[in-house]
Amino acid sequence: MEEFMILERIRLFKWNVAASHGLHAFQNQVLFLIKHRLFSTPETSNAGYSYPISHCFPFNPQCLSSTNNVEELGYEAVLSTQQFLEDRNIDALAIGISRHLVNNYSFGLETFSNPNAPKVLIVVEVKKTWVFKGFQYYGSGEIGRDRFNGGADIANEENILLRLSYLLGVPVLTALEPSDASEPLGLTQVPALHLFDLCDGGAFPADATCAICLEGLSMGSCRKMPCSHVFHGGCIAHWLWKKRSRPMCRSQLA
Repeated sequence: MEEFMILERIRLFKWNVAASHGLHAFQNQVLFLIKHRLFSTPETSNAGYSYPISHCFPFNPQCLSSTNNVEELGYEAVLSTQQFLEDRNIDALAIGISRHLVNNYSFGLETFSNPNAPKVLIVVEVKKTWVFKGFQYYGSGEIGRDRFNGGADIANEENILLRLSYLLGVPVLTALEPSDASEPLGLTQVPALHLFDLCDGGAFPADATCAICLEGLSMGSCRKMPCSHVFHGGCIAHWLWKKRSRPMCRSQLA
């Protein structure tokens, strides 16, 4: 049999939950949601994916402190699932995860130093297809676009929290409290940088500045927000980890 894999989606959340009495402290987690299907004959080529299985991988926040550490985290997390057998798929998935994190998010020192800061939850959704040799399949052995209907999206925030509670052994009726009282309880998705338009800083006047760092916009690649304000990519990524409001107009991101 051959194994084909598609990286469907990666999302990053701030997970603001304190350990309740009798529970161990919560850790940063990579949560995999993996759907499967099997092609054995042409008659099964339209088979849908299974309900996703879940796998958690806890990690130290220092794993996010450098590009090399993020790359190591990607490989360790993928290998921990024991769900992928072919090296090409393990490599593609690990590289896809690490590149997405490095290119789209920026974490501040408070992520690593403040024990009461919300934890980081990385949700990775993957589709895997097994194909018996001799049956022609036109999918991709590497990360690519899904050509098949994978069913309804059940990986909403409520479902994710239920899966986490089950995997971490948290009783259903446990009353949870926020680790940081200034942040919302539970999950808050952090927008990925690629969702905002890329701008060339050199196209702006010489005196144009980023309102976050007050340095010239010509000093690096920039991102344009839906409100049309422009910031350095790294600056706005770091800002969005800390706050949901836009720096200039203070409007909330959806």
